[in-house]
Amino acid sequence: MKKLLLISVSAAFLMPPANNAQAGHSPVVVFEPGLKPPVGANRKEQGPERLGLDDPDLVFEVVSNLTTSVVNDAISLSISICSSGAQEYLVSCLGGQLLEIANALPDTGDYAQSAKIIEDAGRKLQALARQNRTRSKPVVRFSASTSAGTVTTGPLIAVATASLPSVNQQAAAILQEAETLLLRSVTNSDRRKSHYETIAAVVGSGKVLLRSL
Repeated sequence: MKKLLLISVSAAFLMPPANNAQAGHSPVVVFEPGLKPPVGANRKEQGPERLGLDDPDLVFEVVSNLTTSVVNDAISLSISICSSGAQEYLVSCLGGQLLEIANALPDTGDYAQSAKIIEDAGRKLQALARQNRTRSKPVVRFSASTSAGTVTTGPLIAVATASLPSVNQQAAAILQEAETLLLRSVTNSDRRKSHYETIAAVVGSGKVLLRSL
């Protein structure tokens, strides 16, 4: 089972990428959800009140308030920090971050369907970035110092500035689709419904951001 570790990012520790001057945009970092193997893969969670937010031994087989909160925080931080840089790198960044989050979720259990939807959205965003890529800006990696150490994104590519209005609209549509699918996937599951609704809302905040640009 794969695990997702919540990493908090403090503004005091934000660092610009080493090649920021070449990229021609303001200092920015990108949150990369930290991944680590389970400490106790077979430990059954006794409820969110029994676990601290800094406990990496989260169980994803059954929905819980704690685990859903960690997933939501990872998505929210990714959207927030990806949006702090030049728009040209935004779609590539969002796609990569969503894939990282999806890859941290198990293929079975209550969060499996959310992982598939988030992964599909991430792949579509990355494909969109590749289709509209410009070679005039360098491939960059962003880094940040966090409570768990330094984390670094995968390679980020820039889309053509002239294509941004269209690209942002298409990216917003991808996140809208993911939001809708998350909501529809639990129409027959009262146990998972509220959890997927909050995940959908956080994913949807990325759509709102893109439409505001």
